[in-house]
Amino acid sequence: MKNHSTPTTPLPPSSTTGEVPAYESLEEIILDLWEYCLYLEYEYYKTNNKEILFQFTFCIGLIQYWEDIYFSIGGRNAFGVHF
Repeated sequence: MKNHSTPTTPLPPSSTTGEVPAYESLEEIILDLWEYCLYLEYEYYKTNNKEILFQFTFCIGLIQYWEDIYFSIGGRNAFGVHF
C-alpha cells in the first residue's frame, strides 16, 4: 500500500542572485504596456509606419494577456469594474 503521508514537491527556492525584480505587481506591467502602446500609437500617426502598427498590435495582445492573468487571480479592481 502506498504511503500517503509523503509531502508534495517543495516550491523552487527564491532567486539567490540578489537581483531586484523589474516589477512589483501585475498592475505595474499593465500600466507600462499601456504607456508604451500610447507612445506607439502617437508614433504611428506621425509616421504612418506599418512596422509600428504591428508593434502596437502585439503590445495590445500582451496587455490582454496580462489583464487576463490579473483578473483570473482576482485583481483588486476585478469586481468593481462598471461600464
